[in-house]
Formats: sequence, structure tokens, C-alpha cells
Amino acid sequence: MIRKLVIALALCLLFLPSKCSAQFQNHFSTYTTQSLESDGITVDQTYQIEGYTTVQVPPGMRAGAVHTPHVYNTLGSVGGWTTGGGGCASCYVNFATTVSAQDIGDALLPGDTGGNMVCSIAGEFFLDPIIIYNIHIGKNTFVLLYNDGYNCYYQNYCNRAGGTPSCPNENGLDPSGEYVAIGGMDWTPPCSYDTYVTFKHLVVNYVCVPVGIIRRYNTPPAEPCQ
Repeated sequence: MIRKLVIALALCLLFLPSKCSAQFQNHFSTYTTQSLESDGITVDQTYQIEGYTTVQVPPGMRAGAVHTPHVYNTLGSVGGWTTGGGGCASCYVNFATTVSAQDIGDALLPGDTGGNMVCSIAGEFFLDPIIIYNIHIGKNTFVLLYNDGYNCYYQNYCNRAGGTPSCPNENGLDPSGEYVAIGGMDWTPPCSYDTYVTFKHLVVNYVCVPVGIIRRYNTPPAEPCQ
């Protein structure tokens, strides 16, 4: 997810209105990414701001301005505002923070990101407004039907368990509710050993993140679908 803002602002110091007008040409990009760790329960959210600004300083405006990035990054009650290190007016900025939340289940977790750049003389000159994301972990379970000596064939278990499958078109799943473990009989242990297979996906604003986590079981998982 990339949000890019290129903003031209004219700022004037009030105490020297005829001499202290600086032109800011901003070239900043911001990035928000969410991911599910391999444990299947930990969600990470990273927000990054990077880029630079070109400043035209007229005669009479005092030098020595410091430009500082500020980042807002939260997952539920975790996180908040973080201030990066300041640099010169034309210095390249690359600042990011990561926050994590564990075991959120199927609850909708709000994730907020945004940021700005602040000049020590002129104040805020770049703003990336805060955006709210709805995040949860989707889960879809399949039960083994049979194997043909090479592949294992699974059928959707969520309907039997009274749940609704999530992310039906990812990781080899199809809308018919089947999953085929191609070449699974050559795995260690072979796929025939796994009576149940659960896919976990991070779901952001009701869209499944393509890369999922696979868990295999011999007995039905406690929460097969969410």
C-alpha cells in the first residue's frame, strides 16, 4: 500500500513577512504494510516515510532549519506517535516504525497510520493524513477425503462445522470448496497423515493478503473457521 504526496507549499514567518517566504517542493512517499507472522497469531504493521524536500530560501531568512519526521502507527491499543531524528532542510529522510499485536482471532482490530514532516522554523510542511484499517485473521479448514498415491484431496470443513470459509481463492483453494495437496504424498510426513488442513490469512479491509500460513492437524481444530 503506497500513498505518495507531492505538495508545494509557500510558508512565511509572521515576524518577517517580506523576507521570510520559503518555497517547499516535497518528494515524500509513505508506505503501510501488514503481515502475519509464521506463528499464525502475530500481526505486524509497518509505516514508513521517506523522501526529501527542495527548499528555496530567500535572502534574509535565517538558516539552520531542522526537518523532523513524525509517524503515527497503532494496532488496537499498541503504538502511537514516534519522532524520528532531525536533519538538514534538504537531507534525505527514511524513517519507519513497526507495531505488533498477538492472538487477535476473528476480532476486527483497527490499525491506524499516518505521519508528517515538521520544520523547526516554519512548522509542518508535509502531511500524510491518518488512515484507519480494519484487520483480522481469516481461517479456513479442510478435511481429507482421499489420496491417489500422489495428491491428497480435501473438502471444505467450515460448512460442516457451521462456519463461513474465508479467502476461498488463495493457496490452491477454489470456490467449489476443495483443496488439492499436489504431490503431498511425497511430503514428510505424507499429506495422508493430515486429516485436517487449516489456512490462516491476514485480512485487511476485508481483502485477504495473498500469502497464508498453513497448519495441519489429525483432529478437528477448536476453531476451524473465522
